[in-house]
Amino acid sequence: MTAAADRAGRRLAVVFQQRTGSAAAHVRGLLRSGALGRPLVARCDTLWYRDADYFDVPWRGRWETEGGGTTTGHGIHQLDLLAHLLGEVDEVSGQAWRVGREIETEDVSTAVLRFASGVVAVALTSAVSPRQASAIRIDTERATIELEHLYGHGHAHWRLTAAPHVPAEEAASWAFPELETPSGHAAYLDAVYPALASGAPLPEVCAAPARSLEIVAAIYHSSRRGAPVAIRELRDDPAMRAAVRADVVDVRPGRRP
Repeated sequence: MTAAADRAGRRLAVVFQQRTGSAAAHVRGLLRSGALGRPLVARCDTLWYRDADYFDVPWRGRWETEGGGTTTGHGIHQLDLLAHLLGEVDEVSGQAWRVGREIETEDVSTAVLRFASGVVAVALTSAVSPRQASAIRIDTERATIELEHLYGHGHAHWRLTAAPHVPAEEAASWAFPELETPSGHAAYLDAVYPALASGAPLPEVCAAPARSLEIVAAIYHSSRRGAPVAIRELRDDPAMRAAVRADVVDVRPGRRP
């Protein structure tokens, strides 16, 4: 899509609405400015609940028609926000699991992401979690960043905790701005439409349109390979980005390998 847009002289704006909102922009700014110190370790959870009736829809839970399982359909949004905050991913180790649903694709995935900056993150995506939550935690040299929400976030869903050695007055300067814009499609369209109409550069929420798809594809490829997958491999070989099917390990009772 990016190449096609370039050939046609058009601009490509792909929607990942979890990137939007004043809170995500504020945290991203703090990380990029160095105010919180170097990011060290992170976790990314998408713990949702989709029962058997949800998967009774004929096209769901099948590689041919849905293109992936809960990682593709659900977890990609939090993975995208994590990468929007922390930058490029170098390498992914992942595994796809089938733990509870009668489907062809995965209902759970686990992954370890190594970012170009050196940050190591663990990611858990689930479609079998009764108490639903979407969460990110990033530990830096000077603070812990926490987000917990479900399908959208505002300032109240985020928490910044300073490390013990950080002066209180400095930590107070990290406060979220008074003017709040919740995340969501409206925030995305409000940012993108004026740029498209005026010819101005697209906003940062449109950057790296393929990055999250590459992360998911790398999780699936790693599950097949049984070894880490470098993101550069996907960028060098377009065939690796198309119609990727994970090697799903079925651990349901009576079906364990």
